Amino acid sequence: METFEEVLAASDAGATDLEIAEQLPTELVAKLVGVYLSIRRRGRVRTIEQKVSARQLESLSGDHVRPRLSKQEGSVVAPVSPRAEIERMSVEAFPGVDGRMVTWAAATVEDHEARIAGLRSLIVGTQSTIDRHAAAIKAIRDREATCLADLLVEA
Repeated sequence: METFEEVLAASDAGATDLEIAEQLPTELVAKLVGVYLSIRRRGRVRTIEQKVSARQLESLSGDHVRPRLSKQEGSVVAPVSPRAEIERMSVEAFPGVDGRMVTWAAATVEDHEARIAGLRSLIVGTQSTIDRHAAAIKAIRDREATCLADLLVEA
C-alpha cells in the first residue's frame, strides 16, 4: 500500500490491522509504532502528574508529612514535607506575561493570576479550534462531500 486511500480501502474491505500493517513500508510502521508508544507513555505520565498535582496542593495547606507518588506506576516513595515540596517547586519557572521566566519562589499573586489568565485564553483558543473543526465536519457531512474543497467546487 502506497497511499492513505489504499489503507482506508483495505480497512473498509475488512482487512485486519495486522494485515494492513504487514503491507506498509517498514519505515512507516516503525514511525507509527513510535508515535503510538509516545502517546501511551504521555498518557501514563499525565495520569501520574494529575495525581501528584492534587497531592501537592493538599500538602501545601498543611504542616503534616505525607507520602509522595513516584513517576513509576504511582508507587509511594519517601515522605515529603510541605516545606520540601515548596523548596522543590521554588526552582521551577513558568512564563510571565512579559515573556520573562518567573520562578515559583519569586512569583507574586499577580504573576500567578496572569499565568492563569494566559492558560485560560489557551483553553478558549483550543475550544474555538474544536468548534471550527466541528463546523467543518457538519458542512462536509450535510453536503455529502469528502472535504471542504469539494464545497468550493459546488458553489
